[in-house]
Amino acid sequence: MVPRLPALLATAAVGAAAALTGGAPPASAAANPYTAAQVCGAGYKVYVRRPVNFGTKVYGSLVLLHNAGAGKYCAVTRKTTFVGTPIWTDVSLRNERRKPQYVSDGKFYSYYAGPVYLPGKLGSCVHVMSSMQIPAKGTTLVAGSQEHFGC
Repeated sequence: MVPRLPALLATAAVGAAAALTGGAPPASAAANPYTAAQVCGAGYKVYVRRPVNFGTKVYGSLVLLHNAGAGKYCAVTRKTTFVGTPIWTDVSLRNERRKPQYVSDGKFYSYYAGPVYLPGKLGSCVHVMSSMQIPAKGTTLVAGSQEHFGC
């Protein structure tokens, strides 16, 4: 698993910069150095990838991976904009056949939310969701994606 970089100081710096400039932090043009497979760990293969969007603008990707050897799913929300800037980013995964199996992870992250894991065979019924709160002048947009698979 890739270790998280501390975001508290960066959050304060971004907030101060936004207050001084009177607007939101700019969307980062930097590439995200982490792949979903790196975040989930060895043996995980991408099962499906969906855009995290608001309208036609894509801000990241919701990635569902599976490890056949471990019999587990892994989900990650990977940022493609505001990379390196802490904004609220979350991911959740629910097994629709084995209730109440539900896991989630959401905080002010700089690169990705997750990983979250659930047991399940490839093709079993899972519901995966992600969202990002995108700063905009005078408001906050919520970009998101959700899907059911194998149901």
